[in-house]
This record gives sequence, structure tokens and C-alpha cells, in this order.
Amino acid sequence: MDAFMILKSAKYDTEISVDQFNQLIRDFEVQYLQDRDYQHRLAVHRRPVVVMNETLNELNSYLQEIQGREELRDFDQERNAHGYATTKINDIWTADKRVRTLYNAVKQYCLLRSKDFNVIAVHVAEYRAMNKLYRKIRRAVYKMEGKKNSLEIPQTNVVEQKDHVHHPSTKTLPKPAIQTSPERSVPIDPNNGKVIFNTRPQTWQELQDFVGQLFREMGFDVEISKVLEHVRGKKEVDVYAIDRSSEYHPQILIECKHWNHSVKQEVVHAFHDVMVNYGANTGFIVSKSGFQQGCYDAIKNTNIHLVSLEELEEKYYAKWQAGMINKSMSLSDVLFPYWDPSGGKMPADGKPISFDTQRLLDEAYQPFHYIDARFLLISGQPIYNYPLTLPVLNDHFDVTGEAVMKNDRDLFDFMEANKDKVLRHYKILYREIQAL
Repeated sequence: MDAFMILKSAKYDTEISVDQFNQLIRDFEVQYLQDRDYQHRLAVHRRPVVVMNETLNELNSYLQEIQGREELRDFDQERNAHGYATTKINDIWTADKRVRTLYNAVKQYCLLRSKDFNVIAVHVAEYRAMNKLYRKIRRAVYKMEGKKNSLEIPQTNVVEQKDHVHHPSTKTLPKPAIQTSPERSVPIDPNNGKVIFNTRPQTWQELQDFVGQLFREMGFDVEISKVLEHVRGKKEVDVYAIDRSSEYHPQILIECKHWNHSVKQEVVHAFHDVMVNYGANTGFIVSKSGFQQGCYDAIKNTNIHLVSLEELEEKYYAKWQAGMINKSMSLSDVLFPYWDPSGGKMPADGKPISFDTQRLLDEAYQPFHYIDARFLLISGQPIYNYPLTLPVLNDHFDVTGEAVMKNDRDLFDFMEANKDKVLRHYKILYREIQAL
């Protein structure tokens, strides 16, 4: 069953309703799998992922065939440009929030181009069904493959990419072994997935830089060594953070104590005075070596928190993770038309692209299209089942090594380090630019 058979059957003698449109999408998906005996092939094959990859290849070709149908060809008279109806419909759907549904976007497109709504709706429903199926199977492939790549990665000339994050300190920080001495900060195990910093601060300047980076990556405006003016004069605090995304712009003051001895309660009393006089909402004292008992008595009925850097990381892990994910959304939107068939992107010369090469790029840059807005709700759990290993590619799509990520910090560092490269590689694949 395809769109031509549906239209030939004259099943719809009136305008297709939104319920009928959505049912068409479901029917196309089910029928496609039944026609290819997909579930049985999965059950009997000793490596189901092979069947899934074959189906992805078939779906990729089929999506391009649907998009190229005469019924879905588009001509923009104002621009004197040929294109595809799926591209224009997608533009309408994403550009105008009032449209709300794909069904309404199709209706608007048909009004704009004076097209037969039922004809366009049936073809778009089939395209949408194949796209949804493609995405489902691709996600299942990633889930099944888990820690390993579906591609054979050469074990020679292996490059492990790590520590791409720019620490505010100009000093390159070593990665110390995990310490157990109570006199030193204890690094979080980098292999457990939930890590904000892979390194530990070695000086008080680095400690305040780490704290500042943490709040900055959560989306706060941050100042290091800020001089506050209040009713009793001026006072410098190590880190000042304000959340301008919140309605009330809460302000946080942080003191950082990289001492080899515990903090005394006099320090807490002095900090409390600054908090009260300045009118800050929350305060933290971050200590390398803990606090004397009197400090905990001093903060009762106050909005001051006594923590180690590790405790601060744990407290804000989910918010930090959400901030980093949100930061990647704009690039994901730019990449969307390249890696997702529903984006409507076609090669510059109109010719097909290599499915195997696209799969290779999708694998190499998996985090960019795997992470989307739904991960803002993951409540601080690691994004992947680490370690995650991805192929490293040059501009000719040769595999030159591998990148290994052990935790979310490594993952976000990888995305930051490769944000220009990933877009360049997809542009090369779609023949919009040439390889260097």
C-alpha cells in the first residue's frame, strides 16, 4: 500500500479530516512493516541489527523517492525556484506556532500553492509515516549497540579525545588519581557517568574558577571576585551569580576556601553579615577541608549552605546538565535538516547521497542528534550508558581513530570541540561545500 493506491481507490470522497490523516500515518507504517515481514525477519536473524540497518537503508531510499514524486514537487514563483513540498510544509509547520499540527501545515501549503489537499495530504502522510519509522528503528539500533560502535573502527592511530572544556584558569590541570585522604578533595569517579569536572582544583583561584564555571554553564551570569557595595561599605566575594532567566533574578554569593584546615565559625558569621547587608537570596561557602561544628550551628535559620565542591556538583548536577543540553539546542536545530529525513534537506546537486556515508556521520556525531529537548526531563541521570566510543573522521570521511567519552562532561566537551566540524562534514556530504 502506498499513496498512489490510496488515491486510486477513491477512499476519500470528501476532504480528509485530521483524524483520518493521523490514521493514514499509522496505517502506512504498519503496512510497510507487514509487507516486508519485518518482525519475523528480526526474530529469526542471529543479528537483528543487520535487519534493522538494511531497513534503514531501504527507508532512506524510499523517503527520497516519495519526496521526488511529481505531486510533491514545489515551485516558488516569487523566487523562481524549484523545490519540494515537504520542505515548504516543514517550514510552515516550524515557523508559525499557530499552525500547531502537520495537518494544518499541509492545509496552509495547499491554500498557498492552490493544490489538491487530499492528494498532498496522502503523500505527506506516507512521507511522515516512513520518517517516523526511520527514527524509531535508528533509535533502536543505537540502544542495541549500546557501548560499542556498529562500525568497525581501526585500532591503529587511536586518538582519545578528552578535556576539551576551557577551564577559566590558564593553567592546565592534571587529572589526579582518586584520593581517599580526608585532608584533600575527593574527585568523583570519572567512570560513573555523573561528573561535572574531571579534574580537581589545586589552588584557591582554581576553586573559585571551577565554581564560577559551574554556575555559568547552568545559565547564570557570573562574576569572579566581585566587589559588592552595601550599607556598611564594600566587600569582595569570590563568586557572584545571578539567574536572569528567572522572574525574580535571584542572587547567589559564594566564598571558596581552599585551605588545608577546616573553616571556623567566625568566617561563617562574617559571610552572613555580607549576605544580610547585600540582600542576597542564597549563599554557599565551598571548603576543601570541611567545617568546624560551630559553623553548622551558625547557619541555622539562614539561607547559607556549607559544602565541598563535590557536594555542590551533586546538588546542581541536574540543573547543570539541563543548562548544557539547552546550550546545544540551537546547533541541533541547524543540523536537523541534514540528519533527519523530515527536515526536507536535499543535496545541492539534487543527486542521492551515500547511505553508508550518512550512517557513518550519524554514528560519529550521534550526540548532536541524539540529545534533544526530551533530555531536559532526565532529572540528572547520565545521558548514555558510558563509556561511549565514536569514530573520528577527516573531511574525506576516512576513520582516523576514535573518541571515548566516560561521562557527561566528556560528552559535552566533545560536542563543544566538534560543533564546527560536524556542520562542515554534513555540508560536504550534501555537496554544499568541498572537502579541504
